[in-house]
Amino acid sequence: MAFSYRHRVQFFETDGAQIVHFSNYFRFMEMAETALYETFLEKEKGRDGSHGFPRVNVQCHYKAPLRFRDEVEICVSLKEIRSKSFTLRFDLFKVSETQKEPVAEGEMSMVYVTFDFANRKMTPGALPEAFRVKLMQI
Repeated sequence: MAFSYRHRVQFFETDGAQIVHFSNYFRFMEMAETALYETFLEKEKGRDGSHGFPRVNVQCHYKAPLRFRDEVEICVSLKEIRSKSFTLRFDLFKVSETQKEPVAEGEMSMVYVTFDFANRKMTPGALPEAFRVKLMQI
């Protein structure tokens, strides 16, 4: 089951020609990731700041431009899960009433870490089992 999120391109996300700046595709992916966590995974993600998921690899392959006022659908799926890390895949589509056009595809790989605030250290650890189970349902 993939998770999807929709966003209407805002003027500030574009350049002078009203074409979305390449860096905003990463923002769109993170917006979808945030919605995914809020919808399915928030309890396991942790709100107290004691752990997190720093990125260790990100990539995006661009296929077609998005423009001001376009509606983009970002579909999120689990590409890979390991003991301490996972990779999410993002497929981005420009959607209209009649079609769905691929505009980009990307990935983000994250490592589960706990934070030791006193010593300012992050320590990689095994993904919590409850989080792993929910990730595998995406």
